[in-house]
Amino acid sequence: MKTWATTVEKKKAQAFAVKSESPQITIKDVDLSKRTVTGFYNTFWYFDSDYDVLVPGCSKKSINERGPDTNVAGKIKHALFHDLTKLPGKITVLKEDEQDIQGQKVKGIYFETKMLNTPDGNDTLIKYQEGVYDNHSIGFRYLDVRMIEADSEQWKVNIEKLINPEDAENAGIMFMVREIELY
Repeated sequence: MKTWATTVEKKKAQAFAVKSESPQITIKDVDLSKRTVTGFYNTFWYFDSDYDVLVPGCSKKSINERGPDTNVAGKIKHALFHDLTKLPGKITVLKEDEQDIQGQKVKGIYFETKMLNTPDGNDTLIKYQEGVYDNHSIGFRYLDVRMIEADSEQWKVNIEKLINPEDAENAGIMFMVREIELY
């Protein structure tokens, strides 16, 4: 028990973490003529390999403070391989949303990016179009994460919301990620 409790503190102490996308379809559209890509950086209610579950609302504050509609320096970026020196495009829309992608409802961190007319932008746009890029990961910092054990009341409330509840059941524990700072 103590090991899991210290895991929460270790997660919060990380300056930078990476979260991979769920196996859901996450690229909504690639428009070569407009040079745009739309989709989801990450989905909610997916139990991942870190035993984490991102919940709706976890990125709202970060998006409101540093999203594309703000007037601040250091906005959230669309980076290649989490390298902030490789920026293929500019995020034009970033929000928590639910969209239909090929008949599948996806809820999570939705983006629209206008790709630049640069080597990185052109290469990235083609890789999206050809299906080379078919999922995403996010760079972030944990701000509010809570441990939930099987057989607790919180477990019963949340297990039914998961995309993959069987994985959480096998683990017997999950970390509800209630707030993150997106990079």
